[in-house]
Amino acid sequence: MSLRARLLATFLLLALLPTIVFTSIMLEQIDRAHRVLVPSPGVEQALESALVVSKTSLRRAEATLHGLAQDWAPLLEPGPPGAAIVASIAATLRSSGADFAQLYLRKGSAWTLVREIDPPGVLTPGHLDLAGELDEALANDGTLHSPKGALGAVARVGRDRAVVAGDRVPPDFFEHIANVGEGANIYRRIAAGYGAVSRAVLLVWAIALSLLLSIAAVWLSAQLSHQLTRPVAAIAGAMERVAAGDLRVQVEPAGAREIKQVGARFNEMVSRLDEARGQLARAEREAAWRGIARRVAHEIKNALTPMRLSLHGLQKRIDAMPAAEQPAAREGLRALIDEVDALSRLAEQFSDFARLPEPRRVPIELGGLVRSTTALYPRPGFELRVKAPEEPVWILGDALLIGRALHNLLINAFEAMPGGGQIEVSLRQEPGYADMDVRDRGAGMTADVLARAFEPDFSTKGRGSGLGLSMARDIAAQHGGQLTLESTPGQGTQARLRLPLTSAAMARGIDRT
Repeated sequence: MSLRARLLATFLLLALLPTIVFTSIMLEQIDRAHRVLVPSPGVEQALESALVVSKTSLRRAEATLHGLAQDWAPLLEPGPPGAAIVASIAATLRSSGADFAQLYLRKGSAWTLVREIDPPGVLTPGHLDLAGELDEALANDGTLHSPKGALGAVARVGRDRAVVAGDRVPPDFFEHIANVGEGANIYRRIAAGYGAVSRAVLLVWAIALSLLLSIAAVWLSAQLSHQLTRPVAAIAGAMERVAAGDLRVQVEPAGAREIKQVGARFNEMVSRLDEARGQLARAEREAAWRGIARRVAHEIKNALTPMRLSLHGLQKRIDAMPAAEQPAAREGLRALIDEVDALSRLAEQFSDFARLPEPRRVPIELGGLVRSTTALYPRPGFELRVKAPEEPVWILGDALLIGRALHNLLINAFEAMPGGGQIEVSLRQEPGYADMDVRDRGAGMTADVLARAFEPDFSTKGRGSGLGLSMARDIAAQHGGQLTLESTPGQGTQARLRLPLTSAAMARGIDRT
């Protein structure tokens, strides 16, 4: 089973388990709700009975209070009630079960409570002032439902007086009666709509929702597994290409953070392998060239020895020649000697490249080495500018080898400007290392030429061996440094020899030993 299939199965199982549990719980709750919501004739009958009793009791109480108010109105018509009328009203309250009788007087646009009569022997919690509710009650049927906790009936007594017969009730009494009616209506609606929603319909909805969640779980599992396996598959494919020898392959880091790190590390590994392969190829080419250079140097030296002896012999015989022929003979002999010297120098270069000696590390003050080396190159048509710091710049190395590397860089700079010009040699001290720069103002190098500049078999000069830069780079590497080139076509080339510094105290200590 592939990794993607395993991840898909795992994610699917993890996603479906909660769905199964959720479906089971939902079905149980639906069954319980079904049992609860089934309309019960007993519940409906009880609600209807409570509603009928409540409304009947309320209407009876309202009728009683209306009768009392209508009976008292004629008694209070002539004027303020006397003691006999008050006693009669109190007795009526006691016999009817009503709680209070109130007399209101209208002053202007407002009513004012002027007298309250309570049943004898009954303690009252306090007077209820219903003046603000009389106008609304009189505008209707005279019934008063006060949120202050009173059920009453109002009757006019003349034009500016009114009598109220009332009962004390809880402040939320009328709200409770309304709730009973609302509850009965809701239950009737539930009972009416229950026939349209059966238990089977609820089960179908539950199963449909579970299927929808399952489909979503499958899709999500497929997406997650794809996100995890796609980068891994890309890396696996790239590894196959690497195994086939393609070290330029790169992958796009994707997926989770850890997989992105794997992709980035893979790219770094392939880049290092490609670099190592390039270094190995260069080392193999240089090793082959060193072997060839050794044999070429040996053969050239073997041929040059008898040639020098023959030329010296010819030089001695020129004096015996006729005077008219001697200048031409000397000129030809001089040309032959120059060519032999050039071949000798070429043989020395091949010999040095074939076996570069190990450096003898001693303290070297680079400023003095730069000045002494550049002093050997006074050439007509060239301006050699040297910039070196006044303070000593110390390194550990072989002065002969470093001088040879600087010599090769200077030769390349001179040859890059056949018509003469300005060459700058600068030395500066940086944290931990020293930089020697040799800059010419020649034609510069293209990117292709710059990429091959350090190859031992590559040269842009007609008679050059192509070994100078390669030897300078090897000398820098022997000293723990490096040689780099920067070139701009039409503006010139700068060679930078970077070498690690040593402290002056360490240099003096090594020098004493």
